[in-house]
Amino acid sequence: MVQIMTNKEQTEAPQNVSNHNDTLELDLAKELRSCALRKSFFPIPGRLKRLHHFFQLAYTHFEDATKTQVTVSSTSEWLLDNFYVLEQAIREVEDDLPANYYSRLPKTADGWPRIYIVALAITRREYSRFDIDQLRFFIQEFQTITPLSIGELWAFPLMLRLTVLETLAEGLADVTKLPWDIAQQPEIWRTLQSAAESIPAGNVTEADSETMVINSIQNLRLIATLDWKTFFEKTSVLEKILQSDPAQAYSESEFETRNHYRSIIEGLATGSPLSEVEVASYAIQLAESAGAERERHIGYYLIGAGKPKLEKIIRYRPTLRGRFLRAVQTNPTFAYLGSIVFLALLIYSSVFYYVITSGANLAHLIAVSILALAPASAIAVDLTNWLTGLVIPPRILPKLNYETGVPVEERTMVVIPALFGTERDVQFLLRQIEGHFVANSDPNIFFALLTDFADAPDKEMPHDDDLIAQAEDRIQKLNERYSNGNYHPFFLFHRE
Repeated sequence: MVQIMTNKEQTEAPQNVSNHNDTLELDLAKELRSCALRKSFFPIPGRLKRLHHFFQLAYTHFEDATKTQVTVSSTSEWLLDNFYVLEQAIREVEDDLPANYYSRLPKTADGWPRIYIVALAITRREYSRFDIDQLRFFIQEFQTITPLSIGELWAFPLMLRLTVLETLAEGLADVTKLPWDIAQQPEIWRTLQSAAESIPAGNVTEADSETMVINSIQNLRLIATLDWKTFFEKTSVLEKILQSDPAQAYSESEFETRNHYRSIIEGLATGSPLSEVEVASYAIQLAESAGAERERHIGYYLIGAGKPKLEKIIRYRPTLRGRFLRAVQTNPTFAYLGSIVFLALLIYSSVFYYVITSGANLAHLIAVSILALAPASAIAVDLTNWLTGLVIPPRILPKLNYETGVPVEERTMVVIPALFGTERDVQFLLRQIEGHFVANSDPNIFFALLTDFADAPDKEMPHDDDLIAQAEDRIQKLNERYSNGNYHPFFLFHRE
């Protein structure tokens, strides 16, 4: 039985996290527990545009200063040398945080995304440099009270970039004295800021501003180099639940497969009154109670035949588009052929209508009806194929992760069926099987040819024995070249 909401786990804080900061993430989590999906204004493009314009002004300011002054400040050197880092960060946020993604993020009552406030709290904590352990600890502690959704965790590095850019602009404004309108801060954050002694408030000195600028640039460089896939899986509450898959196949899957499973859960939670964590918990419970080995894998309830059972339990209601896709996938032949017939008739009738309204006689109508039939059908087939690829998403096949090698209990043989016709066929097939081995060498993967002779007037032809002997000889030589102890990777199976 999987707990849907866990109590506060005993996580060990990094040594460089001070004790007086330990309650910030917990206080913040309590305040943000009631966040939900809400419609709000999409301010990101406007804020990024203002930031980019201000950074251009600051760049010009420092560039002019270097031409007139003998010595320049460290702030000037940092900005001039790393201006491309700022532009890259702005471009990342602009490209990866569109309006439809922003609308799916849980928000406070006044419209602020929860994950933005979390990123703001981390950035404004003493304006210090980021540390991956501190980031991970903050998110993990926060989620002991308020779990974050899949979309929020993926948006976390984007929101970090945004809050760091805003902090950087404030520091540059103080150093350069250029005009800059400080972004309005969420009400929840202002309340916590006034209560937390570790969070800077009020004016800062120029020395503090220079440190703020330098740390912000270094933080942007760090954000660009971190492995956020690993960070996501180490901090996600949902991921911890899925790792308890009774079949233990989830943890052995590659990242794309795990991410696909999480996306399915995200979609199910969108159409259900339950949260993502609760949906995953029910999937695990169904897998634990299953009798058949195949049904003990959570994938059976996420992408397999057991999905309707899970949807019934979580009271899932698909969208109109989802119902349409489900109807098409349930009756693929009818949907495909029916679409072709419908489009062909539509095109054919349009042509026929045009001919009639043009005043054509009976002979013209007969000629057009015969000549237009084939083109209308061809166009209908092409349109149907195009629409099918556009509307129906590709089905992703689950894959296991064998980057470190195939386990002994899962050793396998790659069998290539082929026909022997001439000596050239034998040479070609043996080169092919050797190439497959070189590209996929593993002590638990074997390669075999499953052969037969090509069609011939007689059951046995004079050169048949020579072809088999040649193939056996080449297989033996390959095993002598690539064998390792008891491992002989190549086999030949010939049909009698």
